[in-house]
Amino acid sequence: SLVQARNSSLEVNRTPDALLLRCHVGLVELAYLDALNGQSTTPEVAGELVDNLLGASFHELGLPTPLCVPDLVKSLVRAKMCEVSGQHQRRLLHENLLSLNATAIGPALCFSLPEWQEFLSEEGLLD
Repeated sequence: SLVQARNSSLEVNRTPDALLLRCHVGLVELAYLDALNGQSTTPEVAGELVDNLLGASFHELGLPTPLCVPDLVKSLVRAKMCEVSGQHQRRLLHENLLSLNATAIGPALCFSLPEWQEFLSEEGLLD
């Protein structure tokens, strides 16, 4: 499947860009799964995911500062919004996506960028 191919490709490529993309995808997936389970995504759990994906020495990787929200992340958010059903899950997903900026590891993830807020607004995800 496409998801398995994407995950396999991201696993093989351990460049800083690939690792950051894995973090972005993983955090959006976490927000989605938490919403499906009726839970809010906490900064602690999201931070653990980032630590697991990047390793404890992620500060030494020289991670680049993103200039925008990656198109893959935008597409994934749109797909997850289509997959949720029910007002409660949709509201939780909105909240979880908004809260991802609290997990930003310095400037390395796009969730702290104004472009993230702009994207969410354009998608009707901001109240």
